[in-house]
Parts: sequence; structure tokens; C-alpha cells
Amino acid sequence: MKKSYARRIMVACSAMILASILILDSILMMFVWQYFKQEKYNLLQENVNTALIMMQEYIDRADTIETDMISPAFNMLAAAIDANLVLADNEGRFVFSASGGRNDQIALYGNGDRIPASIMEKLDENTEIYDSKNLDGMCRIRCYTYAKVITTQTGKPVGYIIASMPITMHLQGFMLKMSRLCLTASIPVLILACIVCYGVAEQIAKPLRLAANAAQQFGKGDFTARLPVDSDDEIGVLMREMNIMGQSLAANDSIQRSFVANVSHELKTPMTSISGFVDGILDGTIPKSKERYYLQLVSEEVKRLSRLVRSMLNLSKIEAGEMQLNKTEFNILDTVIQVVLSFEDRIEQNNIEIRGLDIEPVYVSADEDLIHQVLYNLIENAVKFTNERGYIAFDIYRRGSMVYVGVQNSGVGLTKNELENVFKRFYKSDRSRGLDKTGFGLGLYIVRSIVATHGGEVEVESIEGEYCRFTVSLPAAADTANFRGRRSRPLGK
Repeated sequence: MKKSYARRIMVACSAMILASILILDSILMMFVWQYFKQEKYNLLQENVNTALIMMQEYIDRADTIETDMISPAFNMLAAAIDANLVLADNEGRFVFSASGGRNDQIALYGNGDRIPASIMEKLDENTEIYDSKNLDGMCRIRCYTYAKVITTQTGKPVGYIIASMPITMHLQGFMLKMSRLCLTASIPVLILACIVCYGVAEQIAKPLRLAANAAQQFGKGDFTARLPVDSDDEIGVLMREMNIMGQSLAANDSIQRSFVANVSHELKTPMTSISGFVDGILDGTIPKSKERYYLQLVSEEVKRLSRLVRSMLNLSKIEAGEMQLNKTEFNILDTVIQVVLSFEDRIEQNNIEIRGLDIEPVYVSADEDLIHQVLYNLIENAVKFTNERGYIAFDIYRRGSMVYVGVQNSGVGLTKNELENVFKRFYKSDRSRGLDKTGFGLGLYIVRSIVATHGGEVEVESIEGEYCRFTVSLPAAADTANFRGRRSRPLGK
């Protein structure tokens, strides 16, 4: 069975919490053990000091240890702390021992009758020692031991006193109780932590599942799915970006469908015309005297198809980022004049006035062939839509690191709706369809794409019934940094 993301988070968090509890319990047990050991040492020391106080009078008076007089007090102290008390003379021989209740002195001390020489040396050097092992073999098992030298008030050593307490007897019971206490406290904490972790994991996993479902719908071509955005954290950002992606995919899908429909329409019209003319010639419907005329129409339709295919290929390269720019520094004014001269016949036929070309050279850094296409498309549109005896005005100037080329023509201009859609692929307004029967609605889209590839922009402004103006910005040539072309005042206003 496939594990869910929420379950994996819960298991991981629960494992970390359990490990943390075990580590904390271990640290706690270590501190408790240290505290327990210190408490036992303190208890042994206090009882040894009490025993010394009780027997000090006899030691000072006799310079020896009178066991008969101190045995009741020693037995009472040993029983009170459940420990063994041992007295030894200054030679280390046992002279008296008292066992506390459950402890057997014979079983506790291995050699049975004297203190090891190594322990006596340590006591002679330090007057007291602590030990948690077997006191250099003196004890059969590990014990907490406190040993001290017995001296008179004048400082004369007369013997040794040792208090021992088996570790296992006291520590095991205490540690077992502490372990049970820690376990009892840890179980409800762990259960509560698992519940909280699962709730948090579900809260994280739920929007991820929604995002996964939305992605599946996007993959199937359904871009209508939208996700709830109720936070500003990483999940909220993901939801928001998924919604933006869905909107973008829906818009691209709409554009693609429109693109395919427009391409199909633009291809169908000339192909239908070509097919009809050729069939008419072949089956004799078109008389011999008019074959040349219709063949010329076929030739124009083929050229139109060729232009459409060429434009589509250029667009495909630009949008795929495969268009390689061959940048050079050239005079943009020369390119404008060349394009204008290519429309000389149509300009003269409509008595169109050309303005704004009497300026100093202005140099740009760009791909000359592509910029030629940009200017060709702009000027072709201007020639098509300029009214008879109207004008086409150019405004070419430099500002900062950019060169601006304005192309303005008199005529019907553009409506507000046309201004918003004029750069879209295959867009042709109803009015322009009557004036431009050979275009595809790709010219301005290509203009914007090429200019954007150069790092520039295209702007359009228009007053309906008066004029339309397109302004292109391009990078200026580096070797003309000190040149400033004049800024013309807006033409036609």
C-alpha cells in the first residue's frame, strides 16, 4: 500500500519525538544517578562523622578504641542507613563491624579481617576517601564507600572507620522506580505528540493533494481548476502560483486554439482560390483568353502563402529563442529611407506627404535585417491606412542609451479596443479587413517580438479619425554616445 505524505510526516515526527524522549530520559537518569550517588556519599559521611563524635571521648581518654562501649551506637547507625560500619586499628585490622539489617558483613567484605594496604596509603595521604567500586578488592561487590582516618584531638591516628553500602541493593530499586515514572510520563506525551503531528501533517498534505489533483486536470487539458489560498506561507505561495499557472495555461490554450483557427482560415482562403483557378483552367471553364490573368492571381496567392509561411517560421524561431541576432552599428535613417522608397509608387498614387526625414544620422546597435523587417511592417501599415493626400511623419531621436523611431500616419486611427488588441497574433479589426485584404494580422506581432528580442519596446497611441503613431525603441550604437538627435515635437498634432 502506498504511504501517504501525511503518514510519512507523522511517522518521522513521532520517531524524532520518541528518540528525543529516550535521550532526555537517559540524560535525566544520568543526573539522577549522580544525585543518588552524591546523596549516598553524603549519608555515609554524615553517619561516619556522627560515629566519630560519639566515640571521640573514649578515643581521647584511652588512646584506643573500646568496642564494647561503642557497639550499641554503631549498630544503631548501621541499621538506620542500611549500611556496614567497620572499625580498624592503625594496622588496618578489623576490630569491630556493624551490619545494617539486610547486609551481611561476611558476604560484603572479601578478605574479612583487614583493610588493603593501598587503601591505607590513600587514607594516610588524604585522611578520607570516596569509592564506588570494590575498595581495591576489600568488598566482594561494588559499594558506595566512605572511609576516614580516626585521630585523637592531638592529631594522633589510632585507626580507620569505613562505611559501605552495596550499590545494587539501593540503586537498582531506585532506578527501576525512576524508569517506570519516566515511561508513565512519556507514553501520554508520545500519544499526544502523534495526534498533533498527524493533524499538522494532514494540514500540510491536504493542499498538496489539491495541487496534485489540479496538476492532473491541467495535464488532461482542463485548466479551470483553482486552489484556495488562505495563507502567506510556502503552501500559500504554491497555491497562488498554481492558480496563476492555470490562468496562464488557459490563456495560452485559448491563444493556441485561436492561432490554429486563424492559420487554418488564412491558409484555406488562398488555397481555395488557387484550387478553383487551376481547376477552371484544366477543365476549360476559364477561357484561353483569360488564363494568363487567372494564372497571375494564382501567382499572387502563392506569394501570399509564401509570406505567411515565412512569417510563421520567423515567429517560431523568435518564440523558441532560436533567432540569432547579427548585431551591427548602422544608421537607422538610411534603413527608413530604403523602406520608404520601396513604397514610392503607392505613396505617389495616394499623394501621401512624407515628413521628418531631414535630420542628422542616428546610429543603432541591432540586427539590420530584422530591423528592416520591423520598419517595413510599420511603414507598410502606415501606407495602407493613410488617407488620400494624407501624411506619414517620422520622428527619429536619441535619448540616453536608446534610439526612438516614431512612425505616424493620418487617417482613421484606432479605437480603444483596437489599441488593446493590435499586437495580438492574427488580429485584424473589421475596418482594417476592408482596407488590408492581403495581410494576415501578424505584422505588428512580429514587430513587437523582434524589438523585444533587442531589449526594446513598441508603443502605440492614436486619436480616432486623426492619426495613429507607433514608436519603437532600440539600443543606441556605442560609438555615438556623444551624439544627441533632436527630439521633434509630436507630429500631426
